[in-house]
Amino acid sequence: MRRRRLIEIAALVVAAALVVMTLRSTSVTSSPRGVAHSASSADWTVTIALSATTVRAGSTIPATFTIDNKTGHRVRVTGCPDQDYLMVLGNARVTNPPIVPSEFCSGTLGPGVHVVHALVYTTYDSCGLKNVPRCGNPPKMSDLPPGTYHTQILLPGATSMPTPAPITVVITH
Repeated sequence: MRRRRLIEIAALVVAAALVVMTLRSTSVTSSPRGVAHSASSADWTVTIALSATTVRAGSTIPATFTIDNKTGHRVRVTGCPDQDYLMVLGNARVTNPPIVPSEFCSGTLGPGVHVVHALVYTTYDSCGLKNVPRCGNPPKMSDLPPGTYHTQILLPGATSMPTPAPITVVITH
């Protein structure tokens, strides 16, 4: 339990630094290597950041979710660990929506800044469904075709949590 608390404190320190860097500018920041979008309400600030916006098919993009709970108290959220804080890529031709898990889990999100690191895969989020490539043997998600995509995110469920605007990503050969 003590180790977990130390990890939470370290994450808060890193999160605070990320929030300060991210929120210094307007709600959209970008550089040749990455971009961040934020959305705020009276109770929340949610920021999503990608380390790159042009990548090769089959690669991954490091992503960061930063959530600032400004309510001053714990808020009940729905979602399961390792199933929320998900970002996938889709467009009008390749919709590729994130698979929303059954809500068997719930918990709380305490006040303050929370940072979660994830990877955005340049593959389909499922296989063998309608308009999605077959799974193969052994099962493997197929690469998305080259093109321009937009992020689609899955956050833990909480009332009034704003959603940042999608980030544009270009997948090359």
